[in-house]
Amino acid sequence: MDLLDLLYPPKCIFCGKLLEKRKGKLCACPSCANELPLAETKEIPVVPGTDRVFVPLKYESKVRSSLLKFKFSNLSSNCSTYAALIAPLINREEYDIITCVPVSRKTKRKRGYDQSELIAKELSKILGIPFEKTLLKCRQNKVQSTLSTKEERQKNVSGAFKVRSDIKLKDRNILLVDDIITTGSTLSECSKVLKNAGA
Repeated sequence: MDLLDLLYPPKCIFCGKLLEKRKGKLCACPSCANELPLAETKEIPVVPGTDRVFVPLKYESKVRSSLLKFKFSNLSSNCSTYAALIAPLINREEYDIITCVPVSRKTKRKRGYDQSELIAKELSKILGIPFEKTLLKCRQNKVQSTLSTKEERQKNVSGAFKVRSDIKLKDRNILLVDDIITTGSTLSECSKVLKNAGA
């Protein structure tokens, strides 16, 4: 056990139980690790604009509560475990860069961090693929989870993102990271914006 673990003992991000030791970047107790609701291929939504979608876990039970705490209760360190769960699904040879779906500047100021950016940066370290912040949120829209239909969500994010002016994306293969996927409307919009810029 290293000094950091002695000062801040690792806890399972799904149930809060103290861990004797962490398994790499994965902070999950054996019980939770064995019971995590793994996503099956048939349950992963088809997202227009993307070539493939990788989803490690279903957004339910302990996973849901863990992600909500990560986003809204300042548990930013949880990003290491989420990245460690995503990493085995990715072929590092297929991507030039990793980027993320950005939150607005207002949300980042209020929360103190961009949760998808944290996961993407951790994934970058694990996979050895460079991270680049390629997208900006150019208008404040409603929170997607407050909208009930796919059509409402698509309309809500239309025109909400743009590519940074200092980024060159032509012919680059991009791994786009978001924290939660429901209808896929946000991922779809961001993917279209990136592809329109040449990715």
